[in-house]
Amino acid sequence: KEYFLPMMKEGVESYIKNGLSKLALIKIGNKIVPLTINETEYSNSYVTSIYSYLTYAEEEMIRYKKRILYFIMKPIFKILSLWFKKALINRTVMVNNFLLSTNLYEPLTDKEVELLHSYLLKKFPNHSIIFRSLNNRSEKSLINMMKKLSYHLITTRSIYFFDPNNVISHKQRWTSTKDNKLFAQKGINVVHPEDFTDADIPRIKKLYDMLYLEKYSFLNPQFSEVFFYTAIKSNSFIIHGIKYQEKLVGVIGYFIQNHIMTKIGRAHV
Repeated sequence: KEYFLPMMKEGVESYIKNGLSKLALIKIGNKIVPLTINETEYSNSYVTSIYSYLTYAEEEMIRYKKRILYFIMKPIFKILSLWFKKALINRTVMVNNFLLSTNLYEPLTDKEVELLHSYLLKKFPNHSIIFRSLNNRSEKSLINMMKKLSYHLITTRSIYFFDPNNVISHKQRWTSTKDNKLFAQKGINVVHPEDFTDADIPRIKKLYDMLYLEKYSFLNPQFSEVFFYTAIKSNSFIIHGIKYQEKLVGVIGYFIQNHIMTKIGRAHV
């Protein structure tokens, strides 16, 4: 609730510029499940907009200078854009949506999933119901229940898992040794969550923007300074940083749910 309530009170766009949505929280037993509810919002990030997968593909061709392919695909993109909008593709309810690239789920029983499904169908009869970030490793039982309820599985991206209990590879050991040597250099300091100050917030946002927006895509979530300030002050996420000669040069943010950790972002110069 520390994460969602400020956005519900002040509006998502104050925290994520391209995440405009209505937010709601559903309580099932002692579990809270967040929802994002959308109608059109075609300029939104992919974390709330299905339409953006089309614009993301178009943007990737331009960014990576696939000029011939883009020239061939441009009229197809135009037709698909009109078709998607006519089909009201963005009229969606996304379940357990944290407005991040990867969402983590609390364990839900089959009965709880069925109750949630029935409620959403009655409450939002004209919306598509979407569960993002499902995978067969951590959400296999949920996926099986989705199939029983006639949901369609759509592949959107790859998710990589690392189990710290497994034996690490030679390359991973080499990388770890290399990182430890870098940390040991004079002038490098690790910034722990409690060490960040308000003065660090603009720099955190700048580092994020340089990587996720300027290098990759402005269709990634465009977090505001208020987002990072709230995340740090409320401990919604765990954020660590690296300073070199007193200048913040790298940050990583993550959160943990059901013994699984996922990053909300990492950036460095």
